[in-house]
Amino acid sequence: QEMQIFSAQNGKEGLQLLRDNVKAIDTVLLDISMPVMSGYEAYPEILKINPDVNIIIFSGNINDKRAQDLKNQDNITLLQKPFTHKQLISTILSQKK
Repeated sequence: QEMQIFSAQNGKEGLQLLRDNVKAIDTVLLDISMPVMSGYEAYPEILKINPDVNIIIFSGNINDKRAQDLKNQDNITLLQKPFTHKQLISTILSQKK
């Protein structure tokens, strides 16, 4: 199965990409800290667009309060930076339903 990848410069742009391609996107990759709109701020907006989307959120500080708040959500996987390509791909594939 072919995978299509969309890329955004910041959280706000990412939300627009999700709105425009909601049926094509099943997994969203976010960083806790992003310009314009952080991953933490984008998360509730993502759920308004698609409450069933899988989310992988990255953080360099796993003890960051924002990361701790999000890691307990059903559709979120928290991935600590730095990580390898293999870890990222494995995490994405493990979320596929």
